[in-house]
Amino acid sequence: MQDIRGNAVIKWVTVILDWVLACCLLSVFDEIFPQYATSSAMNGTKSEMVILLMSIIIATFMFPTVIHRRKMNVGMIVKRNALLSLTTMIIFTFTCRMMTSSGNYIVFGVMYGFTLWVFIMILRFFERSLIRYSRSRGRNSRTLVFLGNDPANLIVYNELMADPATGYRVLGYFSDSVIENAPASLPKIGSRDDFRKFMADYDNYGLTIEELYCSLSHSEADELKS
Repeated sequence: MQDIRGNAVIKWVTVILDWVLACCLLSVFDEIFPQYATSSAMNGTKSEMVILLMSIIIATFMFPTVIHRRKMNVGMIVKRNALLSLTTMIIFTFTCRMMTSSGNYIVFGVMYGFTLWVFIMILRFFERSLIRYSRSRGRNSRTLVFLGNDPANLIVYNELMADPATGYRVLGYFSDSVIENAPASLPKIGSRDDFRKFMADYDNYGLTIEELYCSLSHSEADELKS
């Protein structure tokens, strides 16, 4: 529950920062490139800013932020923010064209959309660094255990521990046998019978587990089901 609230805070802070960035960037563009500005900007009205805010709100609901996700790569961040910026630019440009009478909308839209994407990407990597730092200090973390002694569990463990941004606290693993070459930070915490007891009486077992990774042979999996 605490993790869900933490992720919700991250998402909303990210969204609000995007909105503020978009509005500030529009003000700068109107000052630097007045020849491309809409008539509302030149006449000192606020309709242009309202249109932009509505545009990025719609784009945000279409392509919500994923920066809080524990498993994230650069490609996913670049793609999601490109779609966010492109959608914002299209909605804003089209709406301005329908509601105002002047401005070079195509040129302005392309210039603004690309610049917005660049600045949002810079903001995302800064946010991701803060999240990585916070989770490496034990905040916004999730507890995790493994089931089975398959070497694949050790591979997953090493991948998770190599990226502090995942924020996982690994408690250990349940298995009748030890995982070969497992580090001391991945202890055996019980047998498969202990895991059955944990599943049968989760609330009173004395162990809080939020995620479970399982890698078993077919025979082990059939035995566990029985």
